[in-house]
Amino acid sequence: MGLRDGYVRVLRTLPDNPARKAGILAGDILYKVNGEEVYNLSTDEISKKVRGETGSEVTVTVVRDGKEKEFTMKRETINNVSAYVDYDGSTAIVTVTRFDNDTGTMVQDFAKKFKEKGINKVILDLRGNGGGYVTAAQDLLSLWIDNDVVLKQKSKHFGDSETKSNSGKAILKDMKTIVLVNGSTASASEIVAGALQDYGKAIVVGETTYGKGVVQNLYDLSNNTVLKVTTAEWLTPKERSINKTGIKPDVEVERSYEDINAMRDPQLDKAKKL
Repeated sequence: MGLRDGYVRVLRTLPDNPARKAGILAGDILYKVNGEEVYNLSTDEISKKVRGETGSEVTVTVVRDGKEKEFTMKRETINNVSAYVDYDGSTAIVTVTRFDNDTGTMVQDFAKKFKEKGINKVILDLRGNGGGYVTAAQDLLSLWIDNDVVLKQKSKHFGDSETKSNSGKAILKDMKTIVLVNGSTASASEIVAGALQDYGKAIVVGETTYGKGVVQNLYDLSNNTVLKVTTAEWLTPKERSINKTGIKPDVEVERSYEDINAMRDPQLDKAKKL
């Protein structure tokens, strides 16, 4: 789920998991959970209401094409790894859904097998990836960029700094690479797309990314209030700003909610042809 056009919408559903089984679709607006209106709540608040004990049921009402639709799901333990790989002939399609602590290591393990599988092209799918740990993005970028700057941070409070990729792990540095992005590609995933684009290591395909490129700190105040302060801004290695502008793809291809729900993927189709 994510905030889009003023509402929390379903961005994607997972195979063999309750939402997809029930019939919930990408683009649906979250309206009610167990009869309680939630359309004015944040994504995190709605998520907490949807989650619950395995085996229990939750009823979610969505708005689709201006009409309410109600779905009842049995809660299950969700199998949602942060990265996985599929193969299409000599092309490896690596999907990274978020950047967890082990994401970089997982993708490194995939990459080590590419040579024996005869892989000559990698499609890195970052669509819908809302970010995660910068260190995980750093680990991932180290597969293409060897011991070089992958992120610059500008801060009036803490001074400027640079983050470099790791040394000696760039086993994909000469591999033809396509990166897929969309409007839900944010934060750490924008760091990856921007760095690969800056160094000419990949062709970026899809739609302009979300544009979240700042560091924010939370400070507890009195009366149960919290102050959120922006303390730094992220820039790509070539000092392009990410915040509010996002990463613009080299090849623009739109994928609508209708495409998603009909299992059509013009962005992936384009990436396979490049």
